[in-house]
Amino acid sequence: MRRFAGPLALLVVVLLGIGLYLPTREHGFTQDDHLLIGGSEALRSTEGWARLFVTDFFSRTTEGGSDIQVGYFRPMPRLSWMLTYQAAGLTPGAFHLVSALLHGLTAGLLLLLLEAAGAGLAAATVGAALFAAHPAHAEAVQIVTAQSDVLAALFAVLAWLTLVRGGSSVGWRRAAWGALTFAATLAAALSKEVGLAVAPVALLLAWWGSEQKGVARLREMAWRLAPVAVGTALYFGLRMQALHGLAATGQHRAYGAFAYLFGLPVVMVNYLGLQFWPLGTAYLYSPIRVPEGLPLGWWLDVALLLVFAVALVVLARRRAWLAVTGLVLLVVAQLPSMAFHLVRVPNGETALPFASRWLYLPSLGLGFVAAEVMGWLVARPRWRLGSGAVAAAMVVMLAALTTIRLPLFASDLTLMQAAVNDMATWQSSDLPPDAKYYALTTAGLAAMEQGRVEEAVGFLEAALADGPSNIRALVNLSNAELRRGNFAQVVTLMDRGLAQQFYRDRDDLFMLRGLARLRLHQFGAAAGDFREAIRFNASVADAYLLLAESEQGAGARERAVAALEQGLGVMPGEPRILFNLGMSAGADCAKAAPAMQRYLQVDPAGDPRRRTMAEATVARCAEATVRAP
Repeated sequence: MRRFAGPLALLVVVLLGIGLYLPTREHGFTQDDHLLIGGSEALRSTEGWARLFVTDFFSRTTEGGSDIQVGYFRPMPRLSWMLTYQAAGLTPGAFHLVSALLHGLTAGLLLLLLEAAGAGLAAATVGAALFAAHPAHAEAVQIVTAQSDVLAALFAVLAWLTLVRGGSSVGWRRAAWGALTFAATLAAALSKEVGLAVAPVALLLAWWGSEQKGVARLREMAWRLAPVAVGTALYFGLRMQALHGLAATGQHRAYGAFAYLFGLPVVMVNYLGLQFWPLGTAYLYSPIRVPEGLPLGWWLDVALLLVFAVALVVLARRRAWLAVTGLVLLVVAQLPSMAFHLVRVPNGETALPFASRWLYLPSLGLGFVAAEVMGWLVARPRWRLGSGAVAAAMVVMLAALTTIRLPLFASDLTLMQAAVNDMATWQSSDLPPDAKYYALTTAGLAAMEQGRVEEAVGFLEAALADGPSNIRALVNLSNAELRRGNFAQVVTLMDRGLAQQFYRDRDDLFMLRGLARLRLHQFGAAAGDFREAIRFNASVADAYLLLAESEQGAGARERAVAALEQGLGVMPGEPRILFNLGMSAGADCAKAAPAMQRYLQVDPAGDPRRRTMAEATVARCAEATVRAP
């Protein structure tokens, strides 16, 4: 039985990680998914995957090769999305399934790493299972564009595993393990900047994994760490080639040295707190401001970090290397985020936004610590049974919390509604301006969903007053004005938004302006707007349907049919497009009949009236075919 214990434990951990997130196959795209996946021409480009490794993360998110430069260099997630698109098209469920599989694989590799690093099988299983079930990961695994965090963690664990496994090898085996360590190190950094945490953790693993002393130990470490150093150096070379520099650009920029060190205690304590209370949503996390002066809270944060440092020293003296490595990982994995994610908030201050998706790789450290603690308990026979029961209960509790969090990320609307429900103090004047206009925006959206349109307009207008560049407030206000029938006002609002040169949400702006123009019977202008919306996001069925309606209104039936055929090319099997194509094709049975037949197949429980019309079209075309000479 012992021979099967290891594979069985590995299987259980992998299936736990995957199984928790299988329900997300029913979820849609959220947040940046719309732009980076639905609106990315690069994913559908025929130029090949190699271009992803020489361009910005946001490159080719617009039609015609117009590159957006944000200062992120993350080709690995883009490659993953490209492969998923080639296999399944723009089906959100397929992308969510890939994320779930990657999460399960990461948890499984963590188990192998912990066991290879000296933890017993039971301890390694507990550490990996706690990681697999941790609710802090719900955001990273469910938001498809956060797959960059999952991939960075996956390759980081692989790099550490190959480093540890290759430590005692010689000859060609050592070279093979080194090549794997190099490739995994490079892939982790190419997934996200947080992947640079591979190097400091690898240094620790090489140090306490060596049995040599003095110069011999340093020589051995140098050989083992050479693949990590080369992989890291190559990453920086590729980054400089792609971005023409190292620092982030656009709305992001790097911390200055003083601000970085001064803000370190505040940011670290906030991040560590999120590891143990990860129940909010991305909309609730206010940016962490670099403090001015020396407030009491800053001194408390410094004190907590000193306690953390003392704990590290004590654990190191007790040679609890797994726990030391885990605690170091919790901290050092946050440093790249601090270096690359400083933003300018509306009131002119500088701040670091944070979200639980960024906890994914750092929380691998919790797995290390849990394995150390479990190993210590298992070594004491009288505590063995009780500690196992407690560990199992913790895994079950964390899995339950993860399951509870899953619906929050089902769509943009569920995220916004969760923010409104949790932010009971959104009206407080103590809120910083950026948090206040987000609160007003979400309150407006919630009011509109509940049918209180006039109240929603008031919230959204107040949000725009506090944050004139708040594009979401602008979009939601336009939706409210559409409901009130103020179509000319919607055109004015969308003109305002498009004039601000936002690269995000431009598909929404064009869609809303097109819809308003369609209601004003400006069919040609409306068609132009819907074409622009499709360029920015090709995955929205309504864009093709409204484009066809605009072309029909302008008397261009053939262009309407072409628009619907284009929609089917992107979203095969979309029932609304199939039905409208069948209707728009009219007497052209070569197009109408196949569209209606397919509609009847993919939507068997659809609207009875539409099904009757579809069956009539199929019958008419069949009769016409029989009568034809």
